[in-house]
Amino acid sequence: MRTALLIGSHRSTPAALNLGFRIDTAQSYENASEVGKGLLDPGVRRDSWRPRVTSIHFAPRDLERSVRVSLGRMPQPHLGLLLLHGPNPCVPLAETPGALEQAKGLGLTQHVGVSNFNVGLGKKAVRTLSGAISLQSG
Repeated sequence: MRTALLIGSHRSTPAALNLGFRIDTAQSYENASEVGKGLLDPGVRRDSWRPRVTSIHFAPRDLERSVRVSLGRMPQPHLGLLLLHGPNPCVPLAETPGALEQAKGLGLTQHVGVSNFNVGLGKKAVRTLSGAISLQSG
């Protein structure tokens, strides 16, 4: 798989996905709607869309609402991978795994993980999350 790619145009989405790039979308990037339009192109590899939820949406109620908003912009029933994009000092890390597990339990995402956590917080997240987790940096 090639490096993650930030795209804001629906015209470049199909080509990037079919070349093997993974596309990051996040509410802070404001590109989900454009990527969603590109995903409607016939023959596009939708499995390479890698959504992230920005760090302000870590509490269970906020995260669920945020994921539903993202899904409303995309032509698919659930996310393949939901990443929390950096730790949020306003929400205790103990609440975060519960929010991710809730999103998974509701069928909103298949896989969960964290991104841009330091090693200590990343290990803590891995210990508190059940099942598979994606731990990414950068």
